[in-house]
This record gives sequence, C-alpha cells and structure tokens, in this order.
Amino acid sequence: MELIATISKEDSRQMLQIFERKTGLENILNIAEPNPLVTDEALYEKFIKDYNTTVNDLQNYWNAMAEKYNFKSEKGKQWTIDFETQNIYLVEG
Repeated sequence: MELIATISKEDSRQMLQIFERKTGLENILNIAEPNPLVTDEALYEKFIKDYNTTVNDLQNYWNAMAEKYNFKSEKGKQWTIDFETQNIYLVEG
C-alpha cells in the first residue's frame, strides 16, 4: 500500500457521502425475504437507476480528485481512501 496523496477534509467528506449512499443501496439488496426489489419491477428499475447514478457519481468524483491532486496510477492497482486521515493509497486491485 503506497500513500499517493492527502486530500482536503471537504473533498473527503463529499466522497464519504457518495460512498455511504452506494453502500446503503448495496445493503438494501441484502434485506430478508420477501425483498420488494424482487417483487416490484418499477421499484427495482428505480433502484437500479439510483444505484448506477451513485456508482457513476463515485467514479466521477475519483476522477476529479485524481486530476485535482495528480494521483499516481499503475496497471493492476486501484485507489483507496482512509476517510479518517484523508489519505489516498494505491493498492493491488
């Protein structure tokens, strides 16, 4: 694990909000049966749209931070963040 940047608290806070939304949506899928996402097609489609938007928002934020802070990248590795320290690390993907 290689430290490649430390971002601002505000940037970290914004990324955390998107990350928590993504995690929350993923946790909804683990609801005990009967899961309304399985039985309600309209709800499922809305969920998928929200989830895809959130995943895209998170990726776009990573891209913006990579440009702003000039993150190093390497093939086969990915960035990860420690929200407590605002440190960005390059780790095996």
